[in-house]
Amino acid sequence: MLHNGGVRTVLDFVATYTGIKNLTLGANVDYGWRRRRRFSRASPRGRTSTRGWWGYAGYVAYDWTEKLRTAFRGKFFSDPMGSRTGAGQKVDLWEMTKSLNMVTLGTSHSPGAKILKKKQKIR
Repeated sequence: MLHNGGVRTVLDFVATYTGIKNLTLGANVDYGWRRRRRFSRASPRGRTSTRGWWGYAGYVAYDWTEKLRTAFRGKFFSDPMGSRTGAGQKVDLWEMTKSLNMVTLGTSHSPGAKILKKKQKIR
């Protein structure tokens, strides 16, 4: 329940596929909405308004060795009325990321370029 008596709901669906050796595929879909009742002099009983937002993401990861993994991820978020972001207008956001994960001495690291060079020198 929101502070103004409204209700916010989010549905979150996640799928992962690991049927191919060393490869992981993932997908995520979210759909959310907010329903609230607005009161005014013209409408003392209130008027219900519903605003929604949604997004999806997908990723691919590959384990090159037991100690080295790369991953790519893309995601999209849409807030057609700006209700979730608070922008008050349509907002569409895209993002693409990549990562390189290394395991050394039994701990996992997600190094940046400088850290990766240092870790290679240590070995």
